[in-house]
Amino acid sequence: MICGNISSRLRGIKKRLPLGPPNPSTECSQCTQVVSSQDVSHDLPVYGNVEVPNSSDINLGNESYYRKPLTINQVTPISNGEAKIDESVDNRSPQQKGAHWFQRFIRQHIIAILFLTAVLLLSLMAFWVVLLIAQKTSPEDSDEENSTSCPASTTEVSTATTEFRLISRKKWLAETAKAGVMALKLPVAYVFIIHTGSPSCSTENTCAGVIRGLQQFHMQGKGWSDIGYSFLVGGDGNAYEGRGWYSVGSQVTGSNAKSIGIAFVGNFEEKSPPLHQLQAAQELIKIGLKLNAISPNYKLLAIRQILPTTSPGKALFNIIKTWEHWSENA
Repeated sequence: MICGNISSRLRGIKKRLPLGPPNPSTECSQCTQVVSSQDVSHDLPVYGNVEVPNSSDINLGNESYYRKPLTINQVTPISNGEAKIDESVDNRSPQQKGAHWFQRFIRQHIIAILFLTAVLLLSLMAFWVVLLIAQKTSPEDSDEENSTSCPASTTEVSTATTEFRLISRKKWLAETAKAGVMALKLPVAYVFIIHTGSPSCSTENTCAGVIRGLQQFHMQGKGWSDIGYSFLVGGDGNAYEGRGWYSVGSQVTGSNAKSIGIAFVGNFEEKSPPLHQLQAAQELIKIGLKLNAISPNYKLLAIRQILPTTSPGKALFNIIKTWEHWSENA
């Protein structure tokens, strides 16, 4: 019988177990008594010669089963008797890992977000500063109330001896002037030099864009009928038609009806205009003399000599004082 066989093979174990004399009732009771005595030793388990024939997957000892997330801590003894725990197993759920990654991403990119916000705010501030400067240095008044309408000139003039060009309103895509522009009586006695106070330009495309912005500011911001200047000269060496030779400008309070205004695109308080921009203004005056739009005895003035403004800037003002027909007094 199986129980008897097990009993005979476990005799070596019984000698080491303090179980007392065996029960002489049956061999099976001795088998049961031997197998059920699990407290034989608290040091190391001793099983002797145990054979279980015709069986597989036999385990002698404890087995532990875990049905929940498990974190394994490796305890490493150190010299001072304390233990160091190495938590090397990440048993977090995918949702927890995703939330942690998102928080780390936000922390890493918050500096970039703050930087972009600061750049945007600085750009807006710079834009408003340019508008304020343009408003401060632009013509102070308009003589357009109760006036008769006069279409702006669209004539493009060029000279054979220079590369100077006079760009028409059509070419720089000017808006149509509103009603209220007066006709200018020619020839005029004064030529006023102004600067726009806006950013400078060095190509025809950029100059045309700046001038369109100035026209929009004068018409929508100030409520004028058109851009205020008679003509403009850009850093590209070209002149641009504003109100032209035949329309009263909005440049100098009290003197608009007897003057032509030439506005230098840019701010020239400290920096002088390039040479070709200065030459463009001089060529424009020559054309006005040929067309009899400017009197042969005209006076050349800076707008700062008439109005409380810094225009056309200290650097440009010192240059035009050396030009022919410049007058210290109006």
